[in-house]
Amino acid sequence: MVKLCLSLICSPSSEEQVLDELLQIQGDNLFTSSMAFSHGLAPTRMAASEQVLGRSASAVVQVIVEESAMPPLITHLAHAFKGTGIRYWVTVVVMDGEM
Repeated sequence: MVKLCLSLICSPSSEEQVLDELLQIQGDNLFTSSMAFSHGLAPTRMAASEQVLGRSASAVVQVIVEESAMPPLITHLAHAFKGTGIRYWVTVVVMDGEM
């Protein structure tokens, strides 16, 4: 069974909405969130101080799901967060487990 990791890069102000949405649709599946800095955003999406620093405060949310569950998850999130500027990418999980 192939598993994939969906990484969502969002503004700190939209993090709670993303987490709430994932809690509703992911049930008890484990996912993580952390603070990070984004680089390379369009200046129009950055505050003046962020433009000077060349980075923007962001939240990163990562969700691991089975390959077949990824397309409907992305479709759902794209509909729920249309126009918010949330960026995402998907990577293959080589190994996962619990210790």
